[in-house]
Amino acid sequence: IPAYNASTVLRRVVESALNQSVGPKEVIVIDDGSDDDTAGVAQSFGERIVFIKQENSGQGAARNRGLEVARGKYIAFLDADDYWKPDFIKKMSRFLDANPEAIAASCGYFARKKSGDYSGPSNIDALHKRHPHGLMLEDFFDFWARHDHIRTGTVLIRKSIIGKAGHQNGDLRISQDLEYWGLLGTWGPWGLLPEVLWVGDPGSVVKKQGWRRKYAKRRRLCPSVEAWQ
Repeated sequence: IPAYNASTVLRRVVESALNQSVGPKEVIVIDDGSDDDTAGVAQSFGERIVFIKQENSGQGAARNRGLEVARGKYIAFLDADDYWKPDFIKKMSRFLDANPEAIAASCGYFARKKSGDYSGPSNIDALHKRHPHGLMLEDFFDFWARHDHIRTGTVLIRKSIIGKAGHQNGDLRISQDLEYWGLLGTWGPWGLLPEVLWVGDPGSVVKKQGWRRKYAKRRRLCPSVEAWQ
């Protein structure tokens, strides 16, 4: 969980991870140079979490710092303004256990936005009827283009694949997760569990913490396309 000035929402997201029906091996919170009480909220969980503080370097760099110490068989990223439903770990790990050919899998999502709430992927209801226990995607990139099926906190990844593919591009201040899904998509097949197990709630941060200002800062710090290439 990368957290930057997330004191008003961090408790909810950490509790959603700790209170899973099947508990995680560890919950790692990386304070990415916050100047509010993010560290205080994180440390109030004591030994229930692994807490790391670093200078402000961006979400990708913060996630990479967590990957350096993560010990679990599976890895998931969860942003501070979002949260999991109680069965995320149970159902997603069960899917990967049952489908050893999958290098990663994602679940359905529900997102709250000022413009209106919505669920995804775009065909989730039909998919759930046909594949209540999940499915393997025949073409990850084609499915992604047609159905926009991934959000950061919906993904569970085999750590063994991360060891081969490497970490996220820490130089990118925005969309580093999207680039990472594309990278992982070249390492093997993906699965999908068409059930909503993740909730995206950026509205709470927009209201309480000035998310638009934080996003503007990320854009200013992001390298140009030429530098990225």
